[in-house]
Amino acid sequence: MRRFFWDGSQKDGLVELTGSEARHIHSVLRLKPGDGVILCDGGGNDYSAELIRCDAGAAVLTLLGRLDKTNEPACEVCVYLAYTKGDRLEYAVQKTVELGASAIYMFESERCVTHYSENKLARLSRIAFEACKQSGRGKLVGVFHAGDMAAALLHDRRRSLKLFCFERSRNSIRERLASPPGPVCVMCGPEGGFTDAEAIFASKTGWLPVSLGKRVLRSETAPVTALSIVLYEARDI
Repeated sequence: MRRFFWDGSQKDGLVELTGSEARHIHSVLRLKPGDGVILCDGGGNDYSAELIRCDAGAAVLTLLGRLDKTNEPACEVCVYLAYTKGDRLEYAVQKTVELGASAIYMFESERCVTHYSENKLARLSRIAFEACKQSGRGKLVGVFHAGDMAAALLHDRRRSLKLFCFERSRNSIRERLASPPGPVCVMCGPEGGFTDAEAIFASKTGWLPVSLGKRVLRSETAPVTALSIVLYEARDI
């Protein structure tokens, strides 16, 4: 069934969707009263629901019951991405969300050729939202600006396993992973990669330099590869 996100609010078991979700139901999918859908509250909880009425402005549905959560990874993985050129960055955000990233944090490093803007972050957030829907995620994955690289390295204060993808590392990513791993952070660089000074600073702040293999990967390929390896080791792929 089709999936739609809403803020979790209801009244007497009725839910009203407005904006793009209502337009999608009415004008794109052309659903009819009685059609079943899945509603997601963005926090990982899914509910079966039935459409009662709909127009271009609003869709009203009745909640039927809560569904078991089966599509969210048990392993929480936050992905840190350096700003890269438009298509590459959009691809990385889209695919890491599809795979199961729990959150995405953008940052600016020394070799970044593009930088933060509100419009860029808004577009990436929209891409993440659409990827959540397409891949059947029950959690809305946020895309956030973490600041410069120093701020990004110090952002996560928890005892997560922090993996710094650096092509000159002698340690493979699999060697650093427990089986199955706990909460993980993965950081990937821009088109030109990280500098040696950035790699040294990352190590000093608790990040573990890891290699993704013998070949140098493009900036949009590295996060997809790293996340796939982590989730495979977590028995989620």
